[in-house]
Amino acid sequence: MAEVEKVTRERLDELVADEGISLVHRALWSALWDGEARVADWLRADVEDVDLPGRRVRVREPVRPDTPVGPGE
Repeated sequence: MAEVEKVTRERLDELVADEGISLVHRALWSALWDGEARVADWLRADVEDVDLPGRRVRVREPVRPDTPVGPGE
């Protein structure tokens, strides 16, 4: 089994700046790092939930509203 590399903030910044990587992937990685939504919440989002000018995504209903969304909570 391959070893999983931990991604640092510096490495994420390098990946997000790499224009050879799809903008969709770079935006998702950045949002997952900086946002409070969980992966399952992102997977439930629709295009109309995304507000690009406002830099927000509406989470209609969290997958598990009883669980914390931020680190250390």
